[in-house]
Amino acid sequence: MRAWTLSRSHFTTVILTILVATFAGVGGAKPAYGWMDRYEVQIPMRDGKHLAADLYLPDSSHRWPTILIQTPYNKAWYRLGGPPLDTKDYAFVIADWRGFWGSRDAFVLLPNRGKDGYDCVEWIADQKWSDGHVGTWGASALGIVQYQTAREQPPHLDACVPMVADFKMHYERYYPGGILLEAHVDMLDRHFIGMKDSLLAHPSHDWLWKRQEQSTDFPEDIADPMLIIGGWYDYTPASVIRAYNDLITRSDPQVRTDHRLVMGPWVHSGIDEKKQGQLRYRKAAGSAEKAAIAWFDYWLRGVGPGITEPPVRWFDMGTKAWQQIDTWPGSNSQQTVLYLHEDGSLSEQAPIEAVSSSEMPYDPSRPSPSVGGAVGYGLLKWKKEGPYDQRDGVEGRADVLTFTTEPLSQDLTIAGPVSAAIYLSSDRPDTDVMVRLTDVYPDGRSMLILDAARRARFRINFDAEQLLEPGVVYEIPVNLQDTGITIPVGHRIRIDVSSSNNSRYFANPNDGGPLYKKNAELFIANNVVYHEQDHPSRLILTTLP
Repeated sequence: MRAWTLSRSHFTTVILTILVATFAGVGGAKPAYGWMDRYEVQIPMRDGKHLAADLYLPDSSHRWPTILIQTPYNKAWYRLGGPPLDTKDYAFVIADWRGFWGSRDAFVLLPNRGKDGYDCVEWIADQKWSDGHVGTWGASALGIVQYQTAREQPPHLDACVPMVADFKMHYERYYPGGILLEAHVDMLDRHFIGMKDSLLAHPSHDWLWKRQEQSTDFPEDIADPMLIIGGWYDYTPASVIRAYNDLITRSDPQVRTDHRLVMGPWVHSGIDEKKQGQLRYRKAAGSAEKAAIAWFDYWLRGVGPGITEPPVRWFDMGTKAWQQIDTWPGSNSQQTVLYLHEDGSLSEQAPIEAVSSSEMPYDPSRPSPSVGGAVGYGLLKWKKEGPYDQRDGVEGRADVLTFTTEPLSQDLTIAGPVSAAIYLSSDRPDTDVMVRLTDVYPDGRSMLILDAARRARFRINFDAEQLLEPGVVYEIPVNLQDTGITIPVGHRIRIDVSSSNNSRYFANPNDGGPLYKKNAELFIANNVVYHEQDHPSRLILTTLP
């Protein structure tokens, strides 16, 4: 065991990155940035192997509640500034996943990370510096492993804080709308979680996905309170919300009312940052960290109110203020439907024209670019992610159709799932439909709120492909997931409709052939969007009165 001296700084980058010796004493440790020492420890697993971990102690003479962080991204990142939560009231154990970094020698072919987490929790509780209370914290992969650990129900686990993560390994995590999340999956490969080849081998909702979804759907096994934190510009906010709703209805009855949900204005790798894309949300900065500390204070130390009622706290990106609500979506929510019209307008009036359509050509060699949004670039901070002005590179292209409301005469609060139904025909056997939802400011900025996609061959479901017949009009449903924003008086609502949004989504070659074939031949698709009486393309918003 070695003790190290660190300089005092708050290393927020680690927060944003996501997702057989025992410690016998602390003699000889040197102070680390004034209040915490670090030790290298080996945590024994039930199979005789060990996980490498760093132990951070505020004071070796006391017994501490402990926060466990399990990471595939190298525990050494934290050595630049210490544990990610700014509190002096906890010990921290940061462990490398089995098979990764310091735990490479513990590799096994099919690791059970939940059982490894169980062993870590119980090892911590057995140490003389531990008071027996353990919580878990982390984002993305560091959040998923918390659910897996809680599933095993270690006796000394008291509370968890999974961020931008859910427990279910579902198809649309990587194929929303049936299209590969190309930029995000490439980011995972860069961060040493290579999975692209495996994903490309299963591009439809096949037997493997169904087996994975069934085996990872385990809210009934959760018996610890969860503070679930998500971001509106995360690539799967709906999955985070679904995890919360599953837990409050299906987890151990003794903790169902203890779970809490916090949704902020954040991108996947930007939790707690003030600046998101081209906008700033000062009142949201640091909120996730404060909530996590309050959560641990309540469940591990028995102090403070924890997270008060109502149980759902969400950040309104329009008013730039926190709101609280009993359920998500709210019990008083309603649907607002806006229809697309030939003149480029968007209104609550359904189209009355018998024949009305707009041409939307798509050349896969020149796809419409991803400008911000829930791209999931990870730590590539020079990439555009989050709310960006869509006039820059998107709107104005010949392959992008734009539909806009009149300036609003009263505020409109969108709080819940958003979807679209786009009627389309094509001269190709397959193509895509992309929808971007924006808030148009009085100065003309068209700031992205949500973007989503649907592959035409998967328009019915993701289990079986049904190619298009040339010239036939089809309804293409597009699920834009959830958001929370008040569009104020004088602003306008806009949707941009196209057939590409790259590199967020893999660009469809329009060939109708095997999906993701290397060197596929590219074909221009002559697509048409309909906005007529029998084919009323529309946007469906969940709003609050």
